[in-house]
Amino acid sequence: MKFTFLGASREVGRSAVLFECDKRVMLDCGIKIHGEMTERPKIPKQRVDALVLSHAHLDHSGYAPALFENASLPVYATYPTQALCELLLEDSVRVQEKRGLEIPLFSKKAMKKCLHSFVPLVYERKHSLTDKTSITMHDAGHIPGAGIVELNSADKKVVYTGDFKMQETFSHEGAQTVEDVDVLITESTYAGKEHPDRQTVEQQLCSEIEETLEQGGIALLPCFAVGRSQEILQLLYDYNPEWKPYVDGMAVRATRLIQEYPSYLKDARSLNKAFRNAQVVTNPGMRFKALRKPGIIVSPAGMLEGGHAIWYLQKLIGRNAKIIFTGFSVQDTNGWLLMNKGMIHADGREVRVPNPVRYFDLSAHAGEKDLLEFVQCANPKKIFCIHGDHCSGFAEQLREKGFDAVAPIAGEQFEF
Repeated sequence: MKFTFLGASREVGRSAVLFECDKRVMLDCGIKIHGEMTERPKIPKQRVDALVLSHAHLDHSGYAPALFENASLPVYATYPTQALCELLLEDSVRVQEKRGLEIPLFSKKAMKKCLHSFVPLVYERKHSLTDKTSITMHDAGHIPGAGIVELNSADKKVVYTGDFKMQETFSHEGAQTVEDVDVLITESTYAGKEHPDRQTVEQQLCSEIEETLEQGGIALLPCFAVGRSQEILQLLYDYNPEWKPYVDGMAVRATRLIQEYPSYLKDARSLNKAFRNAQVVTNPGMRFKALRKPGIIVSPAGMLEGGHAIWYLQKLIGRNAKIIFTGFSVQDTNGWLLMNKGMIHADGREVRVPNPVRYFDLSAHAGEKDLLEFVQCANPKKIFCIHGDHCSGFAEQLREKGFDAVAPIAGEQFEF
């Protein structure tokens, strides 16, 4: 079998790995967005026989339609991933048109072909791709529908983690390890880092919001539409049901989609209560209303790259308001610029933001301890470390522990 790394090599974004056995199977096909730039993976010229999507986030799914420009192939993913991909990809097309890209990422025709080619998978149920190769999806504990992909081919077990988290959150129980693995392709987002105690961070976040409200201020939480927005709504409701946070933009549509798949949530009733308690923004007038008095606003985009969050932020500059992040921001995105340099890029210019900015680590990725635990339980013969800014260091750390680990560069091929 052969592995070709087409993206997410020593970086976060544009995940894409080509796995060749008796068929050519693509594992994820995402993009990387930062600033006005959109980076794509290196798509192979040869035909791809099947695509497997670990989950719906655009850094894993955002370039999938490009495979359908001149071909047709099945797309294997869970039911929520299929539904959420439709939401996110259609929004991606709108963003392309708004930016006026000279060369679109893909055509609308290709996107429609892609969305009509899904083959739904269920957790823990083996599905045969061919007579010799099967796929099993395990709950990744990352976002609804996210899966750790297990491929069995030629008496070898290959595991592609995608993004995963082993610790319990408001939304998920957490991923389980996979044993007796031959080849492990693992995310390395937080290699070299450890997440603080989650319950402590949740308490600190809610205390920060409470203080902001008591001081007559507004708390703006830029959140990822899929996964993080729903978790934040649940957390806020659990802490204080009297809070009535505004929820806006794609987070509203994503929440309603996720509610249709309760079996993929730890506690669907908790999400339903939290969402009913929130004030759903349905028109521009409600956005201005949200800015008139102390309150909480939950809105995409999580990295302030578009979405309504950037609109709210610009209206709140210099006012009694805090900007509170709970997730990862890729370098040079507006989220990263705000947290590190106190500024953003908006309407083609640099805008200083004097408001206080806070960050609370509620990551949906495994920290170093869990990355190491997963590796040790899998006990693989070969490890590929991808999807991280410190892949090389993580691979070296694993080699020191006796594993055959490497951090591939984009375009690099390996045979096993």
